[in-house]
Amino acid sequence: MHVPVWHEATKELWKRGKVQVVGILEEQHPDRARLFMQWKRMDWPLMVDSLNLLEMPAVPVTLCIDEYGIIRLVNPPRQDADKLEQIFLSKTYEKPSGRRAQPPAAPDLSRMKAASGSPTALRAQGDALFLWGGLTRLNEAIEAYQRSLRLESASGATRFHLGVAYRKRYDSEARQTGDFQHAVDEWKAALDIDPNQYGAEFAQPSNDSDVTTVRGEAPDPKGRIVRDPGKLIQIEAAIVPPTKATGSAFRVHVEFRPNARVKAHWNNEAGPLVLWVEPPSGWQANGNSFSVPNPREPVSVEQRRLELELKPPDRAGPGVFSIPAYALYYVCEDVNGVCLYRRQDIRLTVSLGASRNP
Repeated sequence: MHVPVWHEATKELWKRGKVQVVGILEEQHPDRARLFMQWKRMDWPLMVDSLNLLEMPAVPVTLCIDEYGIIRLVNPPRQDADKLEQIFLSKTYEKPSGRRAQPPAAPDLSRMKAASGSPTALRAQGDALFLWGGLTRLNEAIEAYQRSLRLESASGATRFHLGVAYRKRYDSEARQTGDFQHAVDEWKAALDIDPNQYGAEFAQPSNDSDVTTVRGEAPDPKGRIVRDPGKLIQIEAAIVPPTKATGSAFRVHVEFRPNARVKAHWNNEAGPLVLWVEPPSGWQANGNSFSVPNPREPVSVEQRRLELELKPPDRAGPGVFSIPAYALYYVCEDVNGVCLYRRQDIRLTVSLGASRNP
């Protein structure tokens, strides 16, 4: 379906009360779709199916549903968009006998928690906790998915759901170290099991438009800048394996967070955050130096993110490779404390399998 095409075709019908339009997204970050909707001036409501409970192998799909909740048309041709009233709305459908609509009820989470044993029951328990339990029950949802996988490790659906749960926790204040990488790993495992399903978002939500990428000389070649062992700025890197879209390049996401426990914050009156990458012989990166500009505020505590690509040598064999890198930044110890220039060393760990075909 070409969404803008159908939007144009249904605008007047919607104004006349002939149709109701609803979108269902299979995304982890519906804000992206919301921005697209605003850009195209589409104003129908959106629902989110981040777990892919509809089990859609591909999107988008257009469904025409009558007043009884029965799907009458699936993916009508785009060229018939302006004939919707003729091919669907003008038709009369018979009310199904014995069919009574029942409003969905929230599951009894305490009862579902007690349900255990089969992998399917445990995954259903995880889904209920994920959908209805909020952030306070997210850890329990993750545990339920993990228990299900211990009984049925080759379930692509459960691995996908576990990845979504890790990603949701990563995007919350309850994030734990490694959540984003765990999400990527589970999504990749789901795709390995069924490559025709689970179109997860490997990309991390970030604004790369301001990130500067250059090739130049190392900013601290002799390693003289004092190290921050992670006390002031916490750094987490996640490695996304190659896909058909990226060829053989690994996508690296790096996140920098001021440590709230010591009230660390960025000193924006000095230079920008810089990440220097030193790929070994034969490896290629889309740059050596990556920098994130400072905001206008003198101090801030926001998370900073950047992305880069690493491409292994064509003849590299299977194994685990460590790519050295380091970050340089200006940070302050406390609200009114001393501001420092610090370096933190990073190791980007890339695993190459026996087969490197995406």
